Amino acid sequence: MEDMLFDFAQRTGRISGVLEGLSKTEQTEVMINLIVSEAIKTSRNLRGTFEPK
Repeated sequence: MEDMLFDFAQRTGRISGVLEGLSKTEQTEVMINLIVSEAIKTSRNLRGTFEPK
């Protein structure tokens, strides 16, 4: 779990630099897409944890 948080923090750090050059609307869209992407990855990881092997 800590590795996932560290990776996320690294990616968001890089993204924040890119976001500075975008309009507020574009920044919001990028952040929503990032959050949705992370939620999907988390969901897939959790689903694999609880499925019988």
